[in-house]
Amino acid sequence: MLAGRNRRDMSAQEKAIDNAFALVLFLGFLSFCVVCSFVTLYLIKSALGIDIFSAHSFGLWTCVQQNVL
Repeated sequence: MLAGRNRRDMSAQEKAIDNAFALVLFLGFLSFCVVCSFVTLYLIKSALGIDIFSAHSFGLWTCVQQNVL
């Protein structure tokens, strides 16, 4: 696997495909980071016993308590 800057001469179509691929990778990474952040914040909220909606729960904290803690 090679890494580094692409120094080849590329056509306009290849540049467009390369830019689209880079954008998809960046948006995928950004989405992953946002989801991980929300899950982490939700678990912290649940561990502290803070209930925003008293009649609703995603069950994530219960799953973590049963399988991890």
